[in-house]
Amino acid sequence: MIAKSVAAVDQLIDNAPTVPERPVLVEEVPEEAAEEVKEEIPEAVREEVVESSQSIPEKEENNSIATRVSVSYRAFDTVPEKETVNLASHKEELTSQEATEEADLPRRSRRETVKPAKKKKKSRLKGFLVTVLVLLILIGAGGFFGLRYAESALQPVDPSSKQYMSVQIPDGANTQEIGSVLEKSGVIKNGLVFTLYAKYKNYTGLKSGYYNLQKSMSVEDVIKELQKGGTPEPQEVALADLTIPEGYTLEQIAQTVGQLQGDFKEPLTAEAFLAKVQDETFIAQEVAKYPNLLESLPAKDSGVRYRLEGYLFPATYTIKESTTVESLIDSMLAAMDKNLSSHYAAIKEKI
Repeated sequence: MIAKSVAAVDQLIDNAPTVPERPVLVEEVPEEAAEEVKEEIPEAVREEVVESSQSIPEKEENNSIATRVSVSYRAFDTVPEKETVNLASHKEELTSQEATEEADLPRRSRRETVKPAKKKKKSRLKGFLVTVLVLLILIGAGGFFGLRYAESALQPVDPSSKQYMSVQIPDGANTQEIGSVLEKSGVIKNGLVFTLYAKYKNYTGLKSGYYNLQKSMSVEDVIKELQKGGTPEPQEVALADLTIPEGYTLEQIAQTVGQLQGDFKEPLTAEAFLAKVQDETFIAQEVAKYPNLLESLPAKDSGVRYRLEGYLFPATYTIKESTTVESLIDSMLAAMDKNLSSHYAAIKEKI
């Protein structure tokens, strides 16, 4: 058995590839340095070195001489037979392994390509959710600010304004058209909000005609005025109402007139009112206009301070932009004349 093992080892060594001899790196020496070295070495030594180098046979490039190696083996009860290597079967195993690896390559590549696809799907889903969230935020913010704007549009354009504006609502106009007219007139802020509010509150019966409306009116106030109905012709804007209680003297009436506020054509003050009722030219004019009422008027030299005292009818009067002190006193005298017109005959009989 040992002999067989030694023979097998010899066969392996003989079949082993030869190892090339390690190249010797020779450092190039400059010519000047070489000349110096030659001068330092004695001539006899140089000749001896040359002769010895010529006597050495050239080495072969590759070691082709087989080398025997002594191998010692540990003694065993039984020495297993040496397995022979079948190169053909080994090559087939390598070929089948490579084929298996090539077959597994598409599977691995498919698995590797699945992961980026999953990541891509996740990124798309994430982007979709972010987009939906942003849209919800925008819709919520739009609804919030839209509600705030609608609430603001229902409020008066100018709460402190006392100015009236004449507005005409055409015949057959619908709610949307009415809202557009009011917005253009400056009575409301937004015609669309007016239309939506009227429909939401189910307001109906908005009538055509001429209206005197204020900027200090809310949308609710404007709708109530439109439900009352307008006039066929434009009316002068009323700025205030003046109420004269029964039994008021001329001075008390003058004080009440002086409390009126508004953008009048001329100032309506208590002093201006008292000055006008004492104006003889104005009194003569009124006597000619209302002869039945003022025929018993005290004379100028009667000593009466206010000759028109008791001739101004107590009632509520509409003060318009064109109202003056003179026109106001004339309205009071006209109201008194109208109320006494049916009693003039009886009054004359008594006199």
